[in-house]
Amino acid sequence: MAPGGVPREVLRQVRLIELRTRGWVNTLFSGEYHSVFKGQGMEFAEVREYQPGDDVRTIDWNVTARMGHPYVKKHVEERELTVMLLVDLSGSEQFGTRGRLKAELAAELAAVLALSAIRNNDRVGLLIFTDHVEHVVPPKKGRRHVLRLIRDLLAFRPRGRGTDIASALDYAGRMLPHRSILFVLSDFLIPDTAEVGAGTARGSGDPAPGTGGGGGDREAGVEAGPGDGSGDGRGEGRRDGDPGPAGPGSAFDAFSRTLKLVSNRHDVVAIRMVDAAEEALPDAGLLVLTDPETGQEVAVDTGRASLRERYGSRSGAEEDALRSLFRRLAVDEIEVRTDGSYVGPLMQFFKARERRAR
Repeated sequence: MAPGGVPREVLRQVRLIELRTRGWVNTLFSGEYHSVFKGQGMEFAEVREYQPGDDVRTIDWNVTARMGHPYVKKHVEERELTVMLLVDLSGSEQFGTRGRLKAELAAELAAVLALSAIRNNDRVGLLIFTDHVEHVVPPKKGRRHVLRLIRDLLAFRPRGRGTDIASALDYAGRMLPHRSILFVLSDFLIPDTAEVGAGTARGSGDPAPGTGGGGGDREAGVEAGPGDGSGDGRGEGRRDGDPGPAGPGSAFDAFSRTLKLVSNRHDVVAIRMVDAAEEALPDAGLLVLTDPETGQEVAVDTGRASLRERYGSRSGAEEDALRSLFRRLAVDEIEVRTDGSYVGPLMQFFKARERRAR
């Protein structure tokens, strides 16, 4: 245990993440971040003597009259912004079949965004949530503060295992008095999403990708060997009973309403973490899938082509529903994968935002 009660392994991980992300932050992301996330306008900096080439519209006539020769007002871009990182640490985030867990990917992405923000003198805060808000660090500036955020994120052990993104958005929206940037890092597995996307429910007993909470559909990931379905036949995923169609009062409806309210006031960016097993169930024979948020188990025969097809269709319906919602509310979405680099998706996001701002 290191001084201050922080495990040495956590401090080592903080240092590794800082070193691993430093190059991208210093050479690429900080400049892209600066061009995309601008302040709210211009603020007064100083009054100085007029110089040839200065815009005559900036002359301060009161000071000019007092001093007897021209003075101009100098303004600078109001750069300071508030960035809030909303990080999902529910049970489904402790899942990954391709290289790393979604929670590990979220921690590194949060570090990149936070370090990019402080290079531009912005304030950064952290909100960790599961089925409720579990940990909040108010926004501040500085490298020491950001390293503390990364440390908290790596060391935190959540009490809840479910997912409630709506409550996290509502909390952040209420605590921030001025327009801020909210990055939501989650897998966005929300009950009833597939019903919104496809208008149908799965057959009873079918495993389903997607959504948290106790009464909705479940993610069915497979913890097998790297890409070949090998292993002991046990995996982590989600399952539940056959739900009815989503409607008013459903978890997805609550999420939609809250996202609409918060995105009207703040700049919300959804960073969706995806694992390959959540999109396509591998042909790995008989498996026992475990719900990472409730502990419920279901045995499935992944050798059945019809089951894999229904699973893939349902996964696609969930993705369609989310993307339709994000488009309708003008919320940007960044998809990052446990089996790929986040650099490309982040750069595409920055470039797209920059084009829209022109």
